[in-house]
Amino acid sequence: METCGLSPRFPLRRGWCDHHLHQSGGTLTLKDALEIAASVIVSLGGGGAIVFALSGYLGKIWADRALEKQRQQNTQLNLEFTHQLGLVTELRKSEYQMRAAEHQVRFARLHETRATAIAEMYECLVDAEQDGRRFVTGEGTFTGTPEQKEARQKIQTTMQDLHLFIEKRRIYLPAHMCAALQTHLDKMSSHIYKVGSYGSVRPATPELELTQHDVFVAAYRAFFQEVPAARKVLEDEFRKILDVEKWPAPDGIN
Repeated sequence: METCGLSPRFPLRRGWCDHHLHQSGGTLTLKDALEIAASVIVSLGGGGAIVFALSGYLGKIWADRALEKQRQQNTQLNLEFTHQLGLVTELRKSEYQMRAAEHQVRFARLHETRATAIAEMYECLVDAEQDGRRFVTGEGTFTGTPEQKEARQKIQTTMQDLHLFIEKRRIYLPAHMCAALQTHLDKMSSHIYKVGSYGSVRPATPELELTQHDVFVAAYRAFFQEVPAARKVLEDEFRKILDVEKWPAPDGIN
């Protein structure tokens, strides 16, 4: 008996196979394959059931081994990825730490330079204020004397030097501090200039003498009240910039 490509031990009628091939247009479909497989199992009888069960068991073992192999490969890939990620993370962390350290060093140097500039400006500001106070209450009022002229030239030079000194260091101060400092210097310079001008000659009339007196009094009040108060405001701003208020006070000092 002829077969459909199966072993001679399990003969099937050729017409049955041809019938299914004819119905499917000459192509073996999944349905046809399943029907053929069922026919084979039926023809095998009990042996077919054993073969079928054994095939399922072996298939399960093969699938489990394949899955286990894939699982091991995935685990190895995860370990390698985690290792590479750790290396990259540590490298980036090291780079960030280096940049932070460099920034900290530059910031520390800038803060040190800024602190030095502010200290020098404040020192010159106090010296100029003391010189201006002595002038408007002393030598500046020596009307028409050589001492007054010499003192006037000296204090004017002091104020010019102070203006230039601070102008070169404006970059270390905020804009509002530069404006406040300029206002403070202008106030001192204005009173010094007025005292120097009105004190350079003796008043020729009572009206001029009264005006001269008012100028001297206004300068006196400015240097003993307004100027120190304005400097105190600047001093507070300097302290904020330098963060000196955050420094801990020594024991016993509140």
